[in-house]
Amino acid sequence: MNIPLNQFEQIIDETILKRGLDYFRKGLVEEPEELSPGLYEAIVQGSEPYRVTVTIQNEIVTDYSCTCPYDLGLVCKHVVSLLFALHGDSIGIKVRGRKASTAPKAPTEKKAGPKTVKGQIDEILSKLSVEAMAGFIREQSMADPAFRNITQAAFKQDVGNQRQRKVEARERNRRSSEERGTSGNYFRNPRRCCPSSKQTSSGYPCRYPRSSYRHTAVH
Repeated sequence: MNIPLNQFEQIIDETILKRGLDYFRKGLVEEPEELSPGLYEAIVQGSEPYRVTVTIQNEIVTDYSCTCPYDLGLVCKHVVSLLFALHGDSIGIKVRGRKASTAPKAPTEKKAGPKTVKGQIDEILSKLSVEAMAGFIREQSMADPAFRNITQAAFKQDVGNQRQRKVEARERNRRSSEERGTSGNYFRNPRRCCPSSKQTSSGYPCRYPRSSYRHTAVH
């Protein structure tokens, strides 16, 4: 369901709205980050830390998610608290014990601002060498089991596919070579064509069947 950002207080259940506002006012919403244009993420401290994301396009919330188990209504209080974090300043809501928020907003007009998380990562990757990246992945995989498992799960299939492609390529090359007569059975085992293991004038075993014209020509 799409939710206009300037009307979410009229659409969302009043109880959930009050709980989300209470979370926001208590400072339980960590500073939101803009992962990519219009996609915002924050950690909300509930009974445990929950990862909350919302997508905003043209001042409308088009998508949202939270890692909490709530499924009894339109949105949970954690999503609401993030909406207040993104929109609170514009409606005059202050956070207890916190200065004016520096969280990224969803402006009505496009303005140059801080790079998104995606933009920051893209900039780092563009300047990073393959050796440095491989070294980082190697070190983190040894030090962090969770990172190691994620890396293996993400790339193990690709590695397996590459190996399979190499095996298939070798098999195609072998068959092509045999069809051209450069490495077939007759060349590998001269007794298949010459019981006496005769050699050609160049010193190599004959690779043509005894009944063929070429066998007669080379001997």
